[in-house]
This record gives sequence, C-alpha cells and structure tokens, in this order.
Amino acid sequence: MSAALLQILCLKRDKNAERIGLCRRLADRAVASLVTFDDQPTENDWRIARVNRPALLGSLVKSILAVAADQPLAYLIEHVLSRDDKYDLTDSHLAAIFALESWLVRKLAEPHRAISRWIAECRSALESRVAQVPQKPTDYRRAAKLSCRCSDCRELASFLAKTDESVHRFPVRKDRRRHLHQIIARHKCDLTHVTERRGSPYTLVCTKTTASYDAARQIHERDKKNLTRLKTLEEKIG
Repeated sequence: MSAALLQILCLKRDKNAERIGLCRRLADRAVASLVTFDDQPTENDWRIARVNRPALLGSLVKSILAVAADQPLAYLIEHVLSRDDKYDLTDSHLAAIFALESWLVRKLAEPHRAISRWIAECRSALESRVAQVPQKPTDYRRAAKLSCRCSDCRELASFLAKTDESVHRFPVRKDRRRHLHQIIARHKCDLTHVTERRGSPYTLVCTKTTASYDAARQIHERDKKNLTRLKTLEEKIG
C-alpha cells in the first residue's frame, strides 16, 4: 500500500472502529516495509534514490498519529533516528517536522511520547551543531589533501598549505590545466582559477578564497534559525 493511500484512509473523520483497526494494522505493515526497504543495499535498487524521504516520513507520521497507532509510530521514529545514513537531519527530519508543524499544533492536545522524542533528538543535534561556530581563516592556509600525487597536484597541495601565499601561477599545457581544474572541483578547494591566455603555454592562475568558511557560516545561520523554530514548536506541543 502507498503512503498516500494510507493517509487517505487514516485521515477520514468518521469514528468507525473497523476502519481505524484496519488503518492501525496497515500502519504497522507500512513501517515494517519501510524498515525493510531502508535495509536493502543501495547499489541493488535504483529506486532508492528516487524516494522522497521527508514527504514519506511526514505522510506516515500524519497517518499513524491520526489513528493513534502509538506502537508503529514509536517504531518508525526509533528507526529513522537510528538511520542518519538515510535520514539527514535538515533535509529529512526537519523538512518533515516543519511540513507537519501547523498540523501537529492543531492535532496534539497533549504531549505525545514519540513525537516529543523525535523533536527533542533533532533539537539536541541542532544545538550541538550551533555550538560549533565556524572560524574565519586567519591566514592563507587551506585544506590541502588531494587524491592525486602528480607533480602538478603536489605543487597545488604545497600552495594550498602555505600560510603566506594567496595566488599561484601554473604555466602548463592545456591537458595539465584541465587536470588541475578537475582536481580543484573534485576536492572543492577554496580556490578560483582562470587561464591567462598569453605566452606559451598559457598560465592557470589560482587564487585562494574563503568559500568553505562562507558556506559553513551560511549553514550555521540556517541551523540557528531552524533551532529557534524547533524550540517554538516544542513549546507549543509540550
């Protein structure tokens, strides 16, 4: 059964005991199926990459809560919290929680153990992240561990490791410049690079940046906002 169909059945407003009992049994099977699906080797099933995990997680939580199937819900939350390889804090957990935010506030007249645990675990993880404030580089040293050890890459690594050099020039032929482009991109080096088209061979000019720090600072600001929002939700639903 699809999560969408389960949600349709579970969110009906009637109090029919037979329907509710069926929904609880289906919820139990749906969670068990998800656990089995998550446990299969990624390389064996191309469909895994197509799963919208935050939407699936939100749909299951909403369905299960609607019919008060506490045991399947506890099992679901336990599972997704234990599989950070499948359920990223921001892209899965928080995306699902924030999509459910207004519904949870309306639905939960009192605290729910599984939901409270889910939110508390996410809050704790966010607090740990926010406590680690990104530090702006104080010199020109940048991450210098590269996968290639050719002469050009050794020169690049040496440049990255230097504290007092911000620009370096590589007068090399086109194939070697292309290789350096690929290594810089593969390792997301904190560099910009342009080809100076004069002389022979042309020269690849690399300039150090603070890209990693800038990205980390943006993520830190996002995490702070998410933490504030999560704490507010936690207060609202007890």
